[in-house]
Amino acid sequence: MAGLHLVTGATGKTGRRVAEHLRTRGVAVRSASRSTSPGFDWEDESSWGAVLDGVHAVYLAPSDGSRATAAFAARAAEAGVRRIVLLSARGVATPGYFADQEVLTPQFLDGEAGVRASGADWTVVQPGWFMQNFRRGRLPGARARGPARAAGR
Repeated sequence: MAGLHLVTGATGKTGRRVAEHLRTRGVAVRSASRSTSPGFDWEDESSWGAVLDGVHAVYLAPSDGSRATAAFAARAAEAGVRRIVLLSARGVATPGYFADQEVLTPQFLDGEAGVRASGADWTVVQPGWFMQNFRRGRLPGARARGPARAAGR
């Protein structure tokens, strides 16, 4: 894991944890969000170059609704990034899986296709759920009510 690793969404649920984990393993990390320096904004391509400078690998946590993932992956590969890990979502290729199908499906599928076509080595992660949702967010009382069960696929 030598080289500088870029973590987008570094102040979010997954990006924060990825950055912390890499740092505890001695990996050089550049955290990227609108509040970091250099700043990063998915919708402002002029912010991409500075965060990609000298980067070996990237963890992409796309912004909800953003269609910039594919373009960013291409730009990252052009900048010399050798590995891209994309946080996508379970069920993106399953019609009707998302209530907001028209917005989320193209975002995720376009992003996945862009990462695969970038020329970099890639991994696409399609999680079904995050356990921290049981501690914060919409389900804070779920743990108090007993075991949580979910169907596997």
